[in-house]
Amino acid sequence: MFRILLTVIALVVATSLLYRFIVQKFAANKQKPFKEPSKMVGCAYCQLYVEQDEAIYSNGQYFCSSAHSKLKIK
Repeated sequence: MFRILLTVIALVVATSLLYRFIVQKFAANKQKPFKEPSKMVGCAYCQLYVEQDEAIYSNGQYFCSSAHSKLKIK
């Protein structure tokens, strides 16, 4: 009797672990929604290209960071 109970518990645990693995595998494969690429702009200080939404706009120019926006342009 004990052996049957232990076997049933082991089967339930194995099934639940397998189910979780399969669900996580398929959830990870879902494609993320497509994001339109934004325009790339060059930093006025170092010429590094960054997306326009992430760039800092100051004095009519784009910069890659707030530190570069505060420095004098070369």
